[in-house]
Amino acid sequence: MQNPQPEAAARGIRAVEEAAAVDPTKRVKKYIAYEPLLIAATSPEVTLIHAGRSSQDILSTMRMALDWEEAAQIAGALDDVIAKILDLAEQHRDTIVPNYTNGVAAQPNSYAHYLLGFAASFLRDRERLAQCLVRYDMSSMGATVLNGTGWPLNRAAMKSGTRSTPPARRRSTRSSKSRPSPGASQSTSAAW
Repeated sequence: MQNPQPEAAARGIRAVEEAAAVDPTKRVKKYIAYEPLLIAATSPEVTLIHAGRSSQDILSTMRMALDWEEAAQIAGALDDVIAKILDLAEQHRDTIVPNYTNGVAAQPNSYAHYLLGFAASFLRDRERLAQCLVRYDMSSMGATVLNGTGWPLNRAAMKSGTRSTPPARRRSTRSSKSRPSPGASQSTSAAW
């Protein structure tokens, strides 16, 4: 089997898309239904563009991309919560509140210290989300299904054009003063 001419493959793709634009019943909802239309518009050799991109590879990659997007949105929302808590802690450095032990007022504490306990917990969750985003960023393209392939696949090239790194935790634009950065290894409350 010879390599398909890229122009022929592009013409076939264009023909399938134009037919779907004219007749909505020809608009496929599953990739597996698309390939026969592409073959009919060109020739069986066009399936070489599919090498290393099985429908299962594509579905897995798509699912991971969608999950990445949702996890990134959650991470962004959590960043906003953390920033608000840190802002409140900054405002209440000198606000004294009682600690409670078994429902009984105990020694006094700063409200900032109390809030930083929540910030520390959320920062741990944010770190877990960052690790999750790294894992979601792994591409399934070229993994091949079942028996593998004899084609020399370049998985790095197959992944090109996709997102390659998750976003770093957003930093607050206001002055951090003596407060450590959110990813610092020292205890968050110790800096206060």
